[in-house]
Amino acid sequence: ILDQQGGRSRGFTFRQGKWPFLALDKGSLNYLLSKLWSERSCVSPLIGSHTKISPPAQARRTFAIFRKLKPKDMASLRSQAKAENTTIGATLAAIAAQCFAERANLAPGTRFKVLQSLDMRRFQKDAEDSQQLSCRAGSMDLVLDGRESLWPLAREASKQLSHFIDRGFGIDCVRVFDWGVDAMEMTRLVQLEADNPFSKGRAYATGVSNAGVYVSNHWQEVYYATSTAYAGSTIQVYVITLKDKSTCICFSAVEGVVESSDELDHFADNFMKKMIDTTAVSKYKEDMSILTNGILCAFFGFLVGAILHLDAWSAFFSTLVRMYNGVGGRVSELVAPMGFWLFFTVMHPLVGGAGVGLGELAWQFPGYITGDLDAVGPPVAFTLLSVLVTNAVLSSRPARAALAAFVAFWFSTTVTAGVAGTTSDLGSYNLALDDAPFPAGQSSVRGCPAFDQVASPQIQKLNFDVAKYQGTWYEHAYHDWTQFSEVYDTSLEISLADDKHTWIDIFKVKGPSPTRAPHSWRGSPVAMGAAYPLYGDLPDVRIPVINELGFGNYFPNFVIDLQTDPVTGDYTEAIQFQCLEAGGVRVFEGINFLSRKSQISPSELDAMFERAKSIAPYGGTREQMHLVEHVDNFQPIQNWWQDAWRFISFDKLLELIA
Repeated sequence: ILDQQGGRSRGFTFRQGKWPFLALDKGSLNYLLSKLWSERSCVSPLIGSHTKISPPAQARRTFAIFRKLKPKDMASLRSQAKAENTTIGATLAAIAAQCFAERANLAPGTRFKVLQSLDMRRFQKDAEDSQQLSCRAGSMDLVLDGRESLWPLAREASKQLSHFIDRGFGIDCVRVFDWGVDAMEMTRLVQLEADNPFSKGRAYATGVSNAGVYVSNHWQEVYYATSTAYAGSTIQVYVITLKDKSTCICFSAVEGVVESSDELDHFADNFMKKMIDTTAVSKYKEDMSILTNGILCAFFGFLVGAILHLDAWSAFFSTLVRMYNGVGGRVSELVAPMGFWLFFTVMHPLVGGAGVGLGELAWQFPGYITGDLDAVGPPVAFTLLSVLVTNAVLSSRPARAALAAFVAFWFSTTVTAGVAGTTSDLGSYNLALDDAPFPAGQSSVRGCPAFDQVASPQIQKLNFDVAKYQGTWYEHAYHDWTQFSEVYDTSLEISLADDKHTWIDIFKVKGPSPTRAPHSWRGSPVAMGAAYPLYGDLPDVRIPVINELGFGNYFPNFVIDLQTDPVTGDYTEAIQFQCLEAGGVRVFEGINFLSRKSQISPSELDAMFERAKSIAPYGGTREQMHLVEHVDNFQPIQNWWQDAWRFISFDKLLELIA
């Protein structure tokens, strides 16, 4: 082809103009003037180089150092560049410029040339001609201040590239280079400039050649670089990415331009550190953005829910202030009781609301339970769908924010109803401090009462026999936010240790009940029952006042009423009352209606409420008591879930909660 053209090539165009000098006939004047103008303020590419001896270009050794970047880090950098309204190529050029400025210890405001390698074929407008040798060489000169922060610098590089493209300089720079090859001994000129002691062939301080992303099922790694022994940048960076595998980065310099490979190694380390730090910071910023959006949406949702009962929250926080003053500002005295309160405040919505709800969804998922078969394995289809939905939500910032707002609103309204005393089950979830919600006209009380203030006249005259109190008691009603309304078959196993003072209360429950979770109750970790040991001290065996330890707090447990069998004298019914206060403020009150029988009649229950009038101000009313269901002839459950719970010793974990 060269012979046919007389050894001449053409840059993008096939026709020779009348005045080919510097391709001016093709309109390259604007490009040349712009190039000269931009270079006027640039420092020498060799600034910062301290080598004294420079071997001839043909004898120079090339130093090449390779580094690897994980696909996720490159993808993160690319995504962040897009978010910062710039390109990955401009970002890499900006990082290289920063590294060069630090290497040369340049002052802020010092500008230098950075080579931005481009695929010049993309600027071609004429049709290809296989019989025409066409030049595709050219360069895009970035003029940058490497002391600027990364993203403004990357946007400046991107802006200069856009200016280069918009003004058609891509075509002009190739034409000028083509003229040099066509009309001059370009190879000889390059050789002479390479041995110039003032430039050593360096036209650029640094440069980046990003070859892009390559897809290959066979390649594992690609090492990419070109020689800069005769001409090029002081330090050149080459980047190539194998899709889903790795990004290989080569740093190249030549002997006589840099002192040693150690200097290049330091540049490479700095470049990689900036890349990785940028992706880490970008990820952190993204996470913080997600978190901030989530927190703002959650706060908004919580605020909307709280506004529904603003008066209740106002009373709650004023009570906290009174509690703080009551302990003389000693916050340490409030940690245990308020931690106790906070734990169950959070656990009720999570376990009783979300936990049971998700269980019902899983067990009703199509194909999980068929016919009379019990669960024979985990709900795989439901789990996979949940993972897909979760991934879809977490991948979308608006979806995450909306979910945060919804969850916060739901949680807020649940907790707010507990604080305000407007839940549908005040026996399980009455979170008011000190003053529980009372019916109109009924006075409220503060703090915890003494035993003789709430004990029935009958029990105050009774000579309490602790031996008769031991054994199994069935709970039929309670006012106690440590219990969940979903449980059933609740019982207490009372015993004394050999020292006759250590009180042992094994609290047993099953849950959720078949009525509260008709589909999923058989898969619950406590479907077969769970036991929570509580311990206390009985100072005087003649007085039914137990100092009980539960959930990190000591509180008195009063037996305020006892009924005896007229024939045997055995205890048949009991009413217990627990109370915990801090700073003169009642944090918790617990009431238990107990019987030796698992089933009692409505009249027997009515009689218990009648005898509990002394604790009505503390929640012992029908409106604030939860009735416990009991099931006779319970049949053991055998399915995949129960095997799984036993395998991981979940029952032992539950015991630790108390």
